[in-house]
Amino acid sequence: AVMRPHLLISAYAISAGALENLHPGEAISTWNMACQLAAHCDLTIITHGQNRTNLSSEACAPLRSARFVYVTVPGPMWLFRRVQPLLIVYYYVWQVAAFLAARRIVRTERIDACWQLSFHNDWVASWIGAFIDRTFILGPVGGGQCVPRSLLGEYSFYGRIAEACRTIGQWFGRHDPV
Repeated sequence: AVMRPHLLISAYAISAGALENLHPGEAISTWNMACQLAAHCDLTIITHGQNRTNLSSEACAPLRSARFVYVTVPGPMWLFRRVQPLLIVYYYVWQVAAFLAARRIVRTERIDACWQLSFHNDWVASWIGAFIDRTFILGPVGGGQCVPRSLLGEYSFYGRIAEACRTIGQWFGRHDPV
């Protein structure tokens, strides 16, 4: 018998239905891609602990064979998730925790490749991709956009601060040694 490939997927946001707090469009598109992959591969999916309830519902039948590993950043870091400009800091810390979980998994399971499937863009490094010795797939990828200066005046004060934080984050992310 031919062995199916076993993929380790990093999917911060994944859900069969919309999530109020955790990137609904991305969660659904990640869900759809994971369902397509499950038809051809064995999956171990590292995801945020907040997804546990959604992923245990009846709507999740297409991924019943997948193994889910739930990772949540402990302590006061959860406050960072509540403020949009700081969410990327929370996600960066979550990625380190996801990497530690991935490292434990690849030591005990046959993993053929790792795939960063959600909450990624061209300026946030993947710890799993950088430090797990497996074939690595990144994508789909977005996040390269920026607001032209001529349009910043249309933003609220908070919007301009958020955009400035994102621009600074992009610069740091693109210069991250990871």
